[in-house]
Amino acid sequence: MAWSRDVDRAEASVAVSIVIAAVVALVGSFRFQTKPDAEGDHYQSGYEAALVDLRNAPIGEEQDLSTDEDRAPPAAGDFPPPPDRGVRLAPGAYRVLFEGSGIPDRHGAAVVTAIGDDAVTCRASDWDDHRGDEQVDVVCVGAGGEPADAAFSVMFAYRLPGDPGHDEVFAYLRIDRPSPPAAPSIAAGPVPPAASSTSAAASDQQAEPMRLTDGWSSGEGTVEVVRLARGRHEVRLVAEGFGRMAGNLQVNALGEGDVFCAPTDVVAVDDGHDTATVTVGCIRDGALADVPFALTYAGSPAGGDERSSTHLAYLVNGVRLAGDDRNGTGSGRLDVPPIGARVRADAARSLNGAGAGAGADNWIVRTAIGRYEAIFPDVEGGAGHVQVTPVDEAGRGAPRCAVDGWTTNPPSPGTAGATAVPTGDVTVHFHCFDRFSSDVDTLAYVSYEATTF
Repeated sequence: MAWSRDVDRAEASVAVSIVIAAVVALVGSFRFQTKPDAEGDHYQSGYEAALVDLRNAPIGEEQDLSTDEDRAPPAAGDFPPPPDRGVRLAPGAYRVLFEGSGIPDRHGAAVVTAIGDDAVTCRASDWDDHRGDEQVDVVCVGAGGEPADAAFSVMFAYRLPGDPGHDEVFAYLRIDRPSPPAAPSIAAGPVPPAASSTSAAASDQQAEPMRLTDGWSSGEGTVEVVRLARGRHEVRLVAEGFGRMAGNLQVNALGEGDVFCAPTDVVAVDDGHDTATVTVGCIRDGALADVPFALTYAGSPAGGDERSSTHLAYLVNGVRLAGDDRNGTGSGRLDVPPIGARVRADAARSLNGAGAGAGADNWIVRTAIGRYEAIFPDVEGGAGHVQVTPVDEAGRGAPRCAVDGWTTNPPSPGTAGATAVPTGDVTVHFHCFDRFSSDVDTLAYVSYEATTF
């Protein structure tokens, strides 16, 4: 069951550039929801996404992020599309409300990416139920940590106990305070506070205690988090399908202040144990610190493979270097491609999901230092959300990334007697930079999820 709103739906299959204009209040919004829980108060699973620009909105004045003409009518049996709302709280601070989708106790996971050509990053600082609505707070900062207004893409996904997962390959977690240094394995669903325990990392007296407050993994899978050292947590996601190929990873630091979290390497997979493993590094004010964070990991759309209304495409912007198997793939580690070359994305870390382009090869172009194009062939529909997460190998918060915009090529013309192809390639333009606003090269996870309603 799904519905969507796209301001420019009529232009979804023609040349489109969505480098955000200052007057735009909302580029698009998308949601699917499944059945309510036994009490009828909250949905068992759901997925929210919006492309938002409130840079020029008056501070403190709530904005309606939809209009009647922007909504697609719900199909029979679907839940009606409620109007989402947003407010600019202060320079660089925003609040997005997804009506009727409030999930209590801060369950679920939100990820946010800044949109624009500036050296600005955005993240979800917190989220929770607010009178039945899901309230996601977003902060945006410049390269030096100062507040900065920006447009952004936000995605929020959640699961409650008993949700089967809709045959998807998907997991998320939220790690927050307080906690012991090492967190135990958990089954899918909300997690009770962990009991105190010790580990080798416990001697790090300056570490802020953390705990796994929510986690979900496909089917009967588990989520495991172990604190390795101050500012370092190893995340192990165990579920059927997780070992076959590396999925799309997105990481989001939580809380107040100048904080940042990112994977320190690409995800390592173990087919024999259906496991995906990654280490997340975090900093606060430029120094290693235990920072709360959220993580999502997907090998299929958050709504499941059978939901043809979504089309997930993702890649890592790297090519294989022969003779260096540091990533444990047997065929060399990844590094950014040469400038100007159009190269095929590494098949083990790239997907073009349901839709016209299903199974197609994705491509990467490095146009300059720190500047990239991710090309997803034949993606159907308008953007539901676009996300980029850099890989911070040094673990010092140096590379950060933002989406410049994206273009959709015109439909390819049909030959004599043939019908024109109704979809084109989507090219996501993004850039990565350091704390001095200088463009820098880095590996990054890039995802584009489209809606086709």
